[in-house]
Amino acid sequence: MAPPCIRSGKGIARWRAVLGALAVFSAALADPARGSAYEEAQALRREGLELLERSRGPGGDAAAGSKAAIAKFEEALAKLEGASENTREGSLREDLNALIFWTRRTSPIDFSALPAPPPQAGAADASAGKDSQDAAAASAALERAELYASSDARDPVTVAARFFEVADRYKDVHDVAFKAIQRAQYFQRLAQEKEARAKAEAAFESLPPDEKLVILGDRAYASGNYEEAAAKYREALALKASPERHRKLGHAHFSRAQQLRDEYTKTYMRHWREFTEARKRNDRPAMDRAAAAGRSAGRIAKDAIEEYRKAETAFRAAWESAGRFDIDSEVHIALTHVVRKEKMHQDEARTIFERVLRTYADRLRTDEERTLYALAETYAGPEVVRKSREELARARSAGRAVAADDGRDPSGLSDAELRSLAEELRRSLAADEKKLEQKQSVGVLDTGLLGSINAARKRLAALEDELRRRGGSPP
Repeated sequence: MAPPCIRSGKGIARWRAVLGALAVFSAALADPARGSAYEEAQALRREGLELLERSRGPGGDAAAGSKAAIAKFEEALAKLEGASENTREGSLREDLNALIFWTRRTSPIDFSALPAPPPQAGAADASAGKDSQDAAAASAALERAELYASSDARDPVTVAARFFEVADRYKDVHDVAFKAIQRAQYFQRLAQEKEARAKAEAAFESLPPDEKLVILGDRAYASGNYEEAAAKYREALALKASPERHRKLGHAHFSRAQQLRDEYTKTYMRHWREFTEARKRNDRPAMDRAAAAGRSAGRIAKDAIEEYRKAETAFRAAWESAGRFDIDSEVHIALTHVVRKEKMHQDEARTIFERVLRTYADRLRTDEERTLYALAETYAGPEVVRKSREELARARSAGRAVAADDGRDPSGLSDAELRSLAEELRRSLAADEKKLEQKQSVGVLDTGLLGSINAARKRLAALEDELRRRGGSPP
């Protein structure tokens, strides 16, 4: 006879549930492989990360290491098949998907294969939908990445991979994508500069004033006080200028612009809801007040655009002082135009992204640079990527490297490099001069672009002079 506690129908159901749970637990004990799937996946993930670290360090083979790491991540992923979303297994699966996506996108280009566009946005997470650019889904993905980053146990590389995957998948949701780009870069730098930062902090009191100001700016930036960070970087630049400091100032203004965009969106949406509720009540005075308040939020949007302009100026100064060879600055100059919808700005962004693809393909040294290059591919679009890869593949098959202007003394360049650089510089200079003329025709003087054109003219003149000295003629 059944015990009194399970004589009822509900009691029997509960008892069966307990027996079922015990059976699952017993099966896990009897099958060690099944019980340790999570631990095995974690171990494979660690092995993959170790392969990545070794292969992307000095003397490593980044292409082979990336391939081996992806194999480890995919093996780990297979062990988590069917894992539910809100479980540790589900979280690990999302982590592995992001790592696979990031590793593929930042692996050196294999020119032995036919050139192809990058994977479609969202390929790392099919459940999200390849064409999903919904703002709510993008915000939710960014929140999950931030939650993942908040754990002290997370290593910076995997956190950066999460943010990069969000930035790539939701590239058209600028509020989310740009913030994710900044966060990915921040964590990549944490990984790359961890020891240097620790040493600088330890020796803070003995550092020169300009270096102290940079550290104070870094602290303010890390805490989200971008206005204070920008002020410290400007002070440091006044004492001693460098490409890195101009770049830091650019990032501070860029991140401040993002803060203002967030503020604008929240303010505008709040007044829009007030207007909608008033309209439901047919309350005309309340509707007018909400509409006026919504229009006043436009001031915040103007402040954000001004911060983007300041960011562009700082990034251009970094690019020029680095010999016009700085992928971080070039990509962010393009992003400051992406956010502005006028055709002139969109054309400028596309031109810069195309130049990035041609210039840096053979000269990517760090994971941060490879990430920025992959972002340039995302924004340039599949057709531009296909053409640029075909051009690079032809150059490789012809046995010559694609020349990029890294600011070297012209006398140290080969004849082929001189000609290639002069030809490329002449082409980009003509495009920049045309843009400046278009801007001036509508009463806009872009001093940053003018300075870039003047620097390019001087550089081109130096290259052509060296060609003439060698008895050749400019292209």
